[in-house]
Amino acid sequence: MKCGKPMPVEYHKYEYCRDCMTHSHFYERNYSLLYYKEDVKRSLYQFKYKNKREFSLWYGKKIVERYKNEWQMVGIDVIIPVPLHKAKKRERGYNQAELLAKVIGIEMKIPCLSDGLIRFISTTPQKELNKEERYFNLRKAIKVGKIETLKKGEKRKILLVDDIYTTGATMNACASCLLQEKVATEVYSCTVAIGSGFF
Repeated sequence: MKCGKPMPVEYHKYEYCRDCMTHSHFYERNYSLLYYKEDVKRSLYQFKYKNKREFSLWYGKKIVERYKNEWQMVGIDVIIPVPLHKAKKRERGYNQAELLAKVIGIEMKIPCLSDGLIRFISTTPQKELNKEERYFNLRKAIKVGKIETLKKGEKRKILLVDDIYTTGATMNACASCLLQEKVATEVYSCTVAIGSGFF
């Protein structure tokens, strides 16, 4: 009911997994479409690194199909993709989180602010770091970007979008930034896939 990870059998009587009971999160809740298993890994690899941009259409529509009613009840106002450093975006040609966020925005009829967050430092790849290192690695590298449509202090419920949720460090860093800068009162997050490991 917090990170969205599949629960081990021994935790089925709880709403929160071990991670969420022992570590706080800046986001309210994460929503994911698929488990990060072999076929999904291959699909996301193609989406992320092999220019299969069209995959965002299927992912985005399926995500909205599953969560649209809940997000309408929550009252999501704005969608923001997890940012990619401009050098990496130039090298790859696109930010897969941005493609996904735009599809979700269109399907939900909610504005998507592609530059709502900016990654201004090119950091060590997250997969090479542990959970705490991942959070601080990204938190020092992002800032609020072009969000002229959002006024500080105004009540806003923002949905962050990314491709994969592993430790939650990326979502926490982005949510922390939005909350500290007072451009969001609540932050939710969603991804195509979520890992099943715990830290």
